[in-house]
Amino acid sequence: MAQVKARAITGFPEWLPQVKRIEQQWIDRIRAVYEHYGYLPIETPAIELLDVLRAKGDIDKEIYVVKKLHENASEKFGLHYDLTVPFARYVAQNQGQLTFPFRRYQMQKIWRGERPQKGRYREFYQCDIDVVDNGKLGLYFDFEVLYAGQEAMKALGIPEFVIGVSNRKIYEGFLEGIGVEDTENSLRIIDKMDKVGREGVAKLLREEVGLEAATIEQALLPAAIKSRDLSFVEEFRALGVHTEKTEAGISELASIMTMVAHAGDANVRADLSFVRGFDYYTGTIFEGKFVEDIGLGSICSGGRYDNLAARFTNRHLPGVGFSIGLSRIFGGMVDRGLLPDLNEPFIDVLVLRTDDNDLPEVVRLANVLRRRGYRVETYAYPDKIGKQFKYAGKRRVPYVWVASRDQAGQFEVKDMRSGEQALGDPETWKGEF
Repeated sequence: MAQVKARAITGFPEWLPQVKRIEQQWIDRIRAVYEHYGYLPIETPAIELLDVLRAKGDIDKEIYVVKKLHENASEKFGLHYDLTVPFARYVAQNQGQLTFPFRRYQMQKIWRGERPQKGRYREFYQCDIDVVDNGKLGLYFDFEVLYAGQEAMKALGIPEFVIGVSNRKIYEGFLEGIGVEDTENSLRIIDKMDKVGREGVAKLLREEVGLEAATIEQALLPAAIKSRDLSFVEEFRALGVHTEKTEAGISELASIMTMVAHAGDANVRADLSFVRGFDYYTGTIFEGKFVEDIGLGSICSGGRYDNLAARFTNRHLPGVGFSIGLSRIFGGMVDRGLLPDLNEPFIDVLVLRTDDNDLPEVVRLANVLRRRGYRVETYAYPDKIGKQFKYAGKRRVPYVWVASRDQAGQFEVKDMRSGEQALGDPETWKGEF
């Protein structure tokens, strides 16, 4: 059989064990925060019907189609490209068995058919929390998912970040108030401010929407408003455009920022410059970035969606969610050498062999230590003791036990960091001399 060259597919991250271990620790930390807020875990299939996936809008170019299932089926299938749409389907399908308001967290891989680049993958983890309620959803939940989400991110020990909070109604109502007719296309262009800059946005508004220079200048005024307190309210109202929609949006955003202020210690600010989520967000929106730009762009996002579940049920099930782009953040840290010590030991104890007949003793010793909570590996072969100690050094094991008892029934234990040796009883040993 001819050999095949070993090579991985671009856009599908594959980590060495010491790196993968840290990624799993991150997931555990996020899970712990979410569960402290009462969120319950769910998992939906990697594959969904294409009709389900299209509930978010025109995203066919992002979907990986699963052709094998198509061969003998009247319906078509694809890999899910986010977790929110499958969640909406899940809630609609199981609504009779859920207790509302329903809080869930979901941490799974998703797939998107886009060009891979630094911090952007074809296969990646998202870590989401969402709340869905029956009939109405209190504004408190917008605050809760935001605050829980930023707490989960702080638990990762990543560089300083800030999460911008806005409301779709504010900018949309503002553009309507100054007479812009094509508000949706205008908002899509304004949302590119980070990518093309103010001049680039102005150029696109002129060329693609046909706005006059004076209108463009006025249309970009809200984008400059950012604050960590409630000063954004007066700054926006000073612009002189007041509509029912802008007042609703400002009021909702002010309520959320008031709750953030009372909760304290949050990496959050009001930021009217972004208007993301055209496909289904209807009110509050979130977007987080690192304070120091390291080329990753958005690292978390979310918002309120009042109508997404309507695709699957006649029941009104509004929701709000927050999503952490785990793989984007983690991959960015790996690429830039910003992860903590990758050589932290995987295990606490390595049990060494001394002869061909000591396996029963080795097994007993290792199991006693494991039952007491230590992570224990046994060396498989009765090799020369020097070779076994060399292996322990490569594994950076803190403690080595030699599986030959003394007359008092104790074992020799060596601290590999200090070189100190002593006798230890596996039933009482406390990881120190």
